[in-house]
Amino acid sequence: MTKLSQYIREASRETILDPYEAAKILKKECRQYINEAGKSVFDLYRGVDNAPRIAKFYMMKKFAHTEKRTPRDTLKKIHKYFNNKFEDIFGWPVRNGVFVTGSKDNAESYGRAFVFFPAGKYEYVWSPKIQDLTGHFEEPEDEPGLSVEYMLMHTEKDIDKILDTYIDTDLKRAIRSKSEISFNCEYYYIINTDIDYPTDDFIEFEKKILK
Repeated sequence: MTKLSQYIREASRETILDPYEAAKILKKECRQYINEAGKSVFDLYRGVDNAPRIAKFYMMKKFAHTEKRTPRDTLKKIHKYFNNKFEDIFGWPVRNGVFVTGSKDNAESYGRAFVFFPAGKYEYVWSPKIQDLTGHFEEPEDEPGLSVEYMLMHTEKDIDKILDTYIDTDLKRAIRSKSEISFNCEYYYIINTDIDYPTDDFIEFEKKILK
């Protein structure tokens, strides 16, 4: 049994190996995203931990579980603070969203980079000026001891100005910017496109999506 077949056997039934079947699913369930992203449809990535590094096509369905997200790089108190602010602006807890980026390198810092397709209706939020909100508030090297929590307690007006740079439109520009983008969606698909020798059916898969 190959590593891939073992992985598929143990994984969810929502794993798709056939590029033709995958194209049909995406065209049907991700129509809004395909239309909005246009030619950038394969340029949005999500880093995934513990994903099999196999140079074959496969696609997996993932559920967002947005309301239960645990922050990976942000203290819980700060995570909650940002979410309260974003809910006031956009009506949903943006820091609980599914994070993706137009930068494959940045996505790979969180795991293996997969192409991302949000399904059904979705919302998204990003900033043209801030690539990574947590990183933006990292402790300056020349001011040791200045924690993120300290900054939140003492510079709220400045932080509000930064949060005011976030918008929920212009997806193509968001992808090009390589900023982090938070998606609010019920579920999404991630696709392995790191293939050593793209087959004819994979090439046809890309053409079908881009039609």
